Amino acid sequence: MTSEYDQRAEGFDWVGITIKSEQDSSITIQVRSRADKKKPTCTLDKNVT
Repeated sequence: MTSEYDQRAEGFDWVGITIKSEQDSSITIQVRSRADKKKPTCTLDKNVT
C-alpha cells in the first residue's frame, strides 16, 4: 500500500500491489487502486514467466 492508505477515510487515493510466486516458476502481479469511494484508476492482473 502507498502512504496515502492511512488517509483513505479522508478521501485520499491509494494503490495496493500483490506479487505471488506460482508453482510453475512464474509470478502473478496484481495492482489495485481504491474502488470504494472513487472510480478505480488502475487495475492490472498479469502472469509473468
